[in-house]
Amino acid sequence: ECWKGQLFCDKHISIASKSGLVLKPYTGLSAATYGWKKSIPLLTHNVTSYHYSNEFISDEKIQHILIKESSENAVSDAKYSMSRLGKRKVFWNKNCLALGSAAGDFGDLVLSRLHLLQSGILRFIELFPLSNCYESSAREYNELTHSEYARILDFHQLHFLLNSGVNSDFWIHARRTPPSVQLLHTVDLFKSRGKIAFFEHQTWAPNLWVSLFLGFGLWPRSYDPLTDAIGIEKISNKLFQMKTLYQNSANELPSYREFLKHYYAIN
Repeated sequence: ECWKGQLFCDKHISIASKSGLVLKPYTGLSAATYGWKKSIPLLTHNVTSYHYSNEFISDEKIQHILIKESSENAVSDAKYSMSRLGKRKVFWNKNCLALGSAAGDFGDLVLSRLHLLQSGILRFIELFPLSNCYESSAREYNELTHSEYARILDFHQLHFLLNSGVNSDFWIHARRTPPSVQLLHTVDLFKSRGKIAFFEHQTWAPNLWVSLFLGFGLWPRSYDPLTDAIGIEKISNKLFQMKTLYQNSANELPSYREFLKHYYAIN
């Protein structure tokens, strides 16, 4: 089952360049004219990748863009890779089980492939057949996996649906692609009262959905009235305490570069 019509970016090109004086302690993801740009900071260099589709730009043009932006900081040649966006129609068939990338591929945008591998193994252990009569276990495994993948697909597609910062042909096309019924309900419910819809076999925690909505500038029109029972002053004090705790903890940590040096030293 192909997902190129929902996730679009089935190719990506990457290049390594010299790292700056300050290393950001996170992977950066930003919308670009023809898709997404991803930046991964490492100890000795940064890896920048451009996720795109050949329907909107050729390999040669995307390589030219990436190399031009890296200028003389590049330390490696550009490398291409391709994702077969989609999932199998049947994950467990007779005595064969598809796991990880063999079961489905969302690309390298958000979700780690390691999660899909771990999730599939744990589900298989729970439904491990005790005899040759495994048909019911296989049906349940397939049903649960399809449900999980549908929710993960919604989370990925939301990145395309909400991004309004770039108005290229690629992004106009991406925003016009109809979301699933479940994703549309999730967006509408959050817009109306700031609540996250609950679906079974949900991979993403509610706080991740909230951060994605607010990060794209989508704020609810109203809020849950149960909040009034707590009181705004109590909520503000609690948030201030949390902010102070996080800030103090962060100030005591070493820099990202120092952490990486220590990590490589002991490994």
